[in-house]
Formats: sequence, structure tokens, C-alpha cells
Amino acid sequence: MKKRTEKLAGILLSGLLLLGIQSCNKAGDGMEPSINPISTVQTDAYKRGATAPAVTTNALTSVTPTTAVSGGNITNTGSTHATITASGVCWGTTANPTTANHVVDGGTATTFSVTLTGLSGTCYVRAYATNSYGLTGYGNQVTFTAPASTGGGSTGSYTASSPISLSGVIGQTISGKFIGNISGIGIALNNCHDMTITGMKISHTGKYAINLINCYNITITHCEIDSIQSGLYAVSCTGGIVFNYNDVKNIQGPFPQAQMAQFDHCTGAGNSVSYNTCDNVPGYSNPEDIINMWMSTGTAASPIQINGNKIRGGGPSSSGGGIILGDGGGGYQSASNNILVNPGQYGMAIAGGSNSTIENNEIYGKSQSFTNVGLYLWNQYATAAANNSVINNLVNFKYKTGSQNDFYNGSSIASGSSPICTGTVWTNNLDDQTLTASILPTVLFGTNK
Repeated sequence: MKKRTEKLAGILLSGLLLLGIQSCNKAGDGMEPSINPISTVQTDAYKRGATAPAVTTNALTSVTPTTAVSGGNITNTGSTHATITASGVCWGTTANPTTANHVVDGGTATTFSVTLTGLSGTCYVRAYATNSYGLTGYGNQVTFTAPASTGGGSTGSYTASSPISLSGVIGQTISGKFIGNISGIGIALNNCHDMTITGMKISHTGKYAINLINCYNITITHCEIDSIQSGLYAVSCTGGIVFNYNDVKNIQGPFPQAQMAQFDHCTGAGNSVSYNTCDNVPGYSNPEDIINMWMSTGTAASPIQINGNKIRGGGPSSSGGGIILGDGGGGYQSASNNILVNPGQYGMAIAGGSNSTIENNEIYGKSQSFTNVGLYLWNQYATAAANNSVINNLVNFKYKTGSQNDFYNGSSIASGSSPICTGTVWTNNLDDQTLTASILPTVLFGTNK
């Protein structure tokens, strides 16, 4: 099946913009570097009287069989001249973990909270903080113990189930089941319609959590989906595909199936990917585009709706990002009121097609080795692109070198066989330096349950 293999990779800064397309090469494993117990920097720091930061570890909350929320409070930077350069939570299966073990980045704020994933059995957890002298301090140790199963063949409030594969089914509801730890697809529907998938937990699948082929009027809502190759992959569906109010975490990939939701050659009215949460933890995920509309087309009266999603985390793909419309062509797609934090190489984009709109979104991206541009419009395909709009968006996005790179309006640029965009509306898109990672709450996963 044909997939997008070329994407925007290098929109450079200033008026002298060099445009390029780069394949999806992954870089790095997302883990924080280890800090040597003794180094020249540390030795010199001690001579100046500096000490390691003082930090406390928060108690574990929102505990599931494999996840928990923790964090820390930095009470002292170690010196009046020291600043905090890194903090977070480290964990391992032996006591007193360090940054050489599993690490979840907490930023540089004095108070931070993070979600730990991939836990099992008994694990040991400590907050940490590193100052500008290279000294790392650790908080008190807390212990994670996986909750016991409720027994009776169930996992939590879900009843354990084998993968579900249906063809030609009409009017059925699938709910209340746990499907996980499998090498294939969680739920596969072919030529089905007027069905609902709700209140499901799908975890650790080797392929898609949910795969729809030649379906219509399928509603997927209030599901928990984590550690999967892709969340929803809908192919050649003809309307009424609704993926709303779901929680997705740690998309694994690999490319090209590495999305929270992807429509592939879908058409018709009533399609939506809205009000979902998606949280990708560095080192535990490898997403491409979080939401991808590939050669899919709504209608003038009922565009494909991508509204109100909360997305955090992307990369290290050098071509993936948050939300992309018009990929490969298509049209009548609308993305509004989404909030994205550190979503990847780009934040939001219109890459081709016609009659699509990006409006009233907030995008924040810190500088990372793979970051490029916050919001762009540029036709990357040989088909015509027309009447696309980018309106009233707030962006604070850093290029990988640390320079500001919020926007790129490439509608008048032709590249290779790609024609320019005609009829573009680009208005009132603003750099907003008040945007930070705090535009999203600390905990996303589980809030739609």
C-alpha cells in the first residue's frame, strides 16, 4: 500500500529559505545521558564550594499495572550562583536508581511532575536535579508495586479478550474489554458499518490498535490505547468515522504506521478525530505524525474535523510532527482549537490538497535535535493545491539551533513538480512567547475515560 515517504524536513530561518525533503531517519533513543560520578567539572565545582541540588520525590499517584505519576520539588540549587539545567525522575528495578537508569525529563522548573511508563512488578523511583556545575542530587526513594489483577480473567475494570476481527458486521457495540500483549492488530473491522467501539483498553500491540477497512459509521470513543504501533488506521472508509474522546500514549511505530490516527483514502461526511489526548514519553515512543490525513477528503458541508485534541511529545523523527492536513492531496479538512506541546519536527501543517483550514490552535515547541518549524503551508505534491487557510494561530516554536521558527508560508513556492498553492489565506498568526509546556496539564492519559 502506497505510503508517504517524503515530507517536509528543512524549512530554514529568515528570508533565504532552503526547502528540502528528507526521509524519516530516526536519531537517538531519547534517553538522558548518564552523568559520571566524578568529573573535572564536578571536581572544580567542589573546590568552589558548590554542592549538588537538594530535591524531594513526590509520592506516586494514578498508579496502574504499568504506569504512575511522580515528580519532585527542588529546594536548593546547590549554590547561589548555580542554576538548574535538568531535572526529572529516574527509576529502575534495583534500589537507589540514578540517571544511568530509566529517566523521564522534568524540565528545569523547581516543581515538576512526570508520568512513568513501562513499569512492572516492583520498581524504585527517585527525583533528580542537575545544576550548572554538573552536580546531580537525588530525592528520597519511593517504591512502585504493580496493582494486583482483579482476577476472574479481567484486567482492572476490563474483561480480557483475544483480538477481535469482524467482516460484514452491522450494528454491533464492542466495549469493556482488554486486548493486549499481542503481535498483531487489536480490533480489525472490514466492510462493517453502524458500529461503536467504546470503553476499551488496547495495550502493547505489534500493529494497529484499531484497523478499519471499507467501513462507514464507526464510532470509537472513551478508549485507552497505549504502547501500540499506531492507534487508529482507517483505510478507504466512506463517512462517519469518528475517533473522539480517546486517550492514547506512547506510539511505537515504526514508520509509516506510527500515528495516533491516520485516514488513508477516506472520503465523505461526518468524519472526525477530535477531543483526544496523546502523550508520547521520550525514550518510550517513536511517533511519526500524531494525526495524519493521507489523500482523504471530506465534503464542503462536512469537512473532516480535527478539533480540540491535546498532544504532547514527538520525535526523534526528523520528518514527523503533530497534525498534518492535505498529505498527498485530498481536502475539505479542518483543524481547530488543538493544543500541541513539543510535537516533533513540526507542529501543524497543510502539505497539499485544497479547501483545508488550520485555525485557533496553540503550538509550543522547545529546541530539540530534530525540531524545525511550528506551523507551515507548502504544497509538497504534484497535484494542485488551492484555497487553504491558516488563521488565528498562536505559536512559540524553536528551531533545533535554538532560534525562533514559528511559521513558514510557502504557498507561493514551487519545488520540483509541486505547483504553488493558489487562493491561500494566511492571517493573524502570531508569535506568542507566553506559551510554554504548561499549556497542557501534567496528566493527559486517562482523562477521557
